[in-house]
Amino acid sequence: QALAAGVPLAWQLKGDLSAYPPELVRRFVAGSRFVFMNRQEADYVADVLGVPSTVDLLRRGPEAIFITGGREGSEVLTADGSRVVPAAPATVVDPTGAGDAYTAGVVAAMLNGWNPGEAAQLGAVVAAFVVEAWGCQTALPSWDAAMARYETVFGRLSGRV
Repeated sequence: QALAAGVPLAWQLKGDLSAYPPELVRRFVAGSRFVFMNRQEADYVADVLGVPSTVDLLRRGPEAIFITGGREGSEVLTADGSRVVPAAPATVVDPTGAGDAYTAGVVAAMLNGWNPGEAAQLGAVVAAFVVEAWGCQTALPSWDAAMARYETVFGRLSGRV
């Protein structure tokens, strides 16, 4: 229904790859503006679609692909190339919800006109807040708190608030 209505999608895979039969994967990749997944999920999607690497998925529809790697940070794939974004420093108490927090940070940044690399940095910052407390979303930051930490970790964004 979303695709038929022209609503742009952001698709975040989850760990149960058997929940994504090949035809559904094809439809989601083709219809999603942004795709979020970890490395294992990225390998699965590339295999299902028969492409040699995850970057080849960009030719199937998405504008940007965000591949998360926990403490190793994330990789952002766009038509302009690949960018590795480090994880924001955090004292990890509970990693539950980090991927969802990363996605929320990226989507919030994209809705505010940021480019995908900057958005991935904000995603890393929001995820850092979440892993510092018990529970999946108990430590989500305010926009001001996220921006303050963003500037500490990644520097000031010119012309953005």
